[in-house]
Amino acid sequence: MDGYSTITTEEDGGTYLTVFPPKGKGNPVVLDKVIEEVKRLNIQDVNFEAVQRAVKEATGKPVLITKEKVEVNYVSQLNNDDLGELLITNLEKDRYLQYTSSGIHKDDLEFIINGFPVKKFGSQGQQKSFLVALKLAQFEFTKNIKGYKPILLLDDIFDKLDNERVEQLVKLVAEENFKQVFITDTQFDRIENIFNKNEILHQFFSVQNGNISKL
Repeated sequence: MDGYSTITTEEDGGTYLTVFPPKGKGNPVVLDKVIEEVKRLNIQDVNFEAVQRAVKEATGKPVLITKEKVEVNYVSQLNNDDLGELLITNLEKDRYLQYTSSGIHKDDLEFIINGFPVKKFGSQGQQKSFLVALKLAQFEFTKNIKGYKPILLLDDIFDKLDNERVEQLVKLVAEENFKQVFITDTQFDRIENIFNKNEILHQFFSVQNGNISKL
């Protein structure tokens, strides 16, 4: 049986390509045919590297092939209301709750991907990627304010991230824009393969029962 592919658009607004491998002596999916189908469907903002990777690996799992359009909105009750009026309006409720339910402490960041809130529609990997991006933005902000590159600690952040996202993040923090980076992970083989594959200068340490040893 020959391999085949499907293209679907999900609730998060992203377009996904699923490539199924052949069975027995069947023929694999041809990249040019998939690209022709993508163009025929007039899919916008296509990541053709993702298309190529999906066809090559043929895992039978959906791969996002459109570039994610992201936004960050600062949400505050004070955008539309006066703080004094809010406090007066909610006074009785706040007495019952025994805490102040309105004010700047309720401000939040709203992450949007392809027009949808990540909190409701994003995958766990997408939500984690947003948080990582926020931390990297804090790094850049601190660097600009202080005038030097701070130490970057990525503590067990790879949970919920697929291997591709992990590799892209590691390659990013290995660039000259960063200086000293500490990364902790529970999957040694994965992180070792990424460092060696991309020829990134590194030193591994193992932590066992509170004891640290150089590998």
